Amino acid sequence: MDRGKAYQKKKHIASLFSLAVTIVSLAVFILTPLSICLRAFSQNHFENPWIGVAVYFSLFSVILFFIDLPLTYYSGFHIEHEYALSNLTIRGWVRETAKRQMIGFAFAVILVEMLYAIIRRWPDGWWIIAWLAWALVSVAMSRLWPVFIAPIFNKYERLSNEELRRCILDLVNQVNLKIENVYSMNLSKTTNKANAFFQGLGSTRRVVLSDTLLRSFTPEEITVVVAHEAGHCKHRHIVKEIIFGFAASFLIFWLAYRCLAAFAGPLGIESAADVAGFPLLCLVAVIFGLISMPLGNFYSRMLEREADEFALKSTKMKTAFISAMKKLSLLNLADPEPHPLIEFLLYSHPSIRNRIKHAEAFAR
Repeated sequence: MDRGKAYQKKKHIASLFSLAVTIVSLAVFILTPLSICLRAFSQNHFENPWIGVAVYFSLFSVILFFIDLPLTYYSGFHIEHEYALSNLTIRGWVRETAKRQMIGFAFAVILVEMLYAIIRRWPDGWWIIAWLAWALVSVAMSRLWPVFIAPIFNKYERLSNEELRRCILDLVNQVNLKIENVYSMNLSKTTNKANAFFQGLGSTRRVVLSDTLLRSFTPEEITVVVAHEAGHCKHRHIVKEIIFGFAASFLIFWLAYRCLAAFAGPLGIESAADVAGFPLLCLVAVIFGLISMPLGNFYSRMLEREADEFALKSTKMKTAFISAMKKLSLLNLADPEPHPLIEFLLYSHPSIRNRIKHAEAFAR
C-alpha cells in the first residue's frame, strides 16, 4: 500500500508539473515574439500556405518536445524503473517514445493542416466547421485505431486459451454484444502492469487481454474484468463518452474562436488564419481541459461504477471481483485509499477501496 501511494504521488506530481510547464511554454510563445518569428521564418521561406503551416508546426512541436523531454523521461522511464514496473531498457524506451512521437506528429500535422484550411475557407464560422470535422475524425479513428494503429505498438494474437475464449464469448453473447474476437496483447514487452479492454466500434470491436493479466489472474477474475468492460459496451458508455467529448470540444472551439478574435490584435496575430495564433488555441484547450477535468473525471467514475454493477450482476462473482480489484491494485501500484479530494480531482476511476465497498454493498 505504501509503495502504491508513493508511486502514485510521484506520478501525479510529475503530471501536474508537466502540465504547468506546458502552460508556461505556450504563454511564452504567445507573449514573446517567438511564435511570430517562427511564422515569419515559415512564410519567408515557403510561400505555399500548406507548407508554411507544416514548417511552423514542426518547429513548434520540436521546441515543446525538448522542453518536456526531461519530465517525459522522469515519469515514463525513471519512476517506472524505480518501482519495477517497466521492462524497457533505455534503448527500448527511446525507440517506443520515438515511435509514439512520430505517429502522433504525423496525425497532428494532418489535423492542423485541416484546421487552417478550414479557417482560410471560412474565416468567420471556422470554429463550427472545425468542430464538426473533429467529431468525424474522432469517430473514424475509434474504428480504425485497433486495426491499423494499435498493432504498431503491441502484438495482438487470437487468444490461445480456447476454454477461456469460449467463456468470454459466451458472456458477451449472453448480454447481446457483438465482438470480432478475443485477443491477447504482449503488454509485458513494456510493463508489468495488467489491463483488459474493449477496443474499436461496430465491426472492429474486440476484447483485448494483456498477457500480464492472463499470467496473474484466475479465469474467474478475468471473467469479471471482461464483464466490467462488457458493461461499458452494454450501457453504451463509449458512445456516451464520445458525446461528452463532442460537447467539451464544442466549447473549446468556441472559446478558441472568441479568444483569437479578442486577443489577436494585441498579440500581433494578423488574423485567425495566421498560424502564429496556434499556441493561443492550444493554451485555450489546455486550460479548459484543466478546469473541466474534475467534471470529466466525476462523469467517468459514474460510468465505471455502472460497469462494476453490471459485472457483479451478470457474473454473480463478488469474491472474484474483489480479488481482481486487489490484484489490479498490487500489479499496477494503485493507491487503494487516496485522499478524497485527490480522488475527486484526478481519478477517472473510483479508488480500489471505494470499488470494493460498493461491490460488497451492491452484492447485499
